[in-house]
Amino acid sequence: MEEKIHLVVNWINVDNKEILVGATDSERWRWDTEDYGMSGGDAKTIVWVIVGNKKKGYNGESAVFHCHRSEKILRPLVLAGVGDLFEIAWQIQEQKMTFEEAHNKFFGFKILK
Repeated sequence: MEEKIHLVVNWINVDNKEILVGATDSERWRWDTEDYGMSGGDAKTIVWVIVGNKKKGYNGESAVFHCHRSEKILRPLVLAGVGDLFEIAWQIQEQKMTFEEAHNKFFGFKILK
């Protein structure tokens, strides 16, 4: 049985001002990792979220979408996955993970809906 299209975490950035977590769709992830032998981090990121670091004076959330409303499969997938991406970003911040820790835990993480 073929797996349903889903989001895969392919971008993580941790610094002293913000936490960024991005995702691509599973088809692009597969193309990047299986077809081209790359890491998955090179696949087009179609959604990312940013959580500010409250200790540095910014405690907001923002989301950026790199898809269009005409994309009948990707757009609903992206919108459905935003909350999960925020939860990952908050976990990284609250657990004070380093980039390496966050990358080891979440890079390649599947967000299934």
